[in-house]
Amino acid sequence: MRACKLSMVALMVFFFCLTICASVSANIWLSKWTDKAKGKAVGNNTSASSSNQIHNMNIYSALGIIQGNKVCFDDFFHLLF
Repeated sequence: MRACKLSMVALMVFFFCLTICASVSANIWLSKWTDKAKGKAVGNNTSASSSNQIHNMNIYSALGIIQGNKVCFDDFFHLLF
């Protein structure tokens, strides 16, 4: 007798891979964002710079929220099965 069906194991592995992808995406985005900030001169076009920072922060926040929701969903999924 099996403790878990093969389809459940496949779903758990799939969700684990999605969690890792979200984490890696957030880390890559943060790395590119900081590299871009290092290359820019300080004080050039503050309105465009501020708008660009807000855009970058929104993307990084969205990736973090996706990652957090994914972890919560994984925990809920594990409780059900």
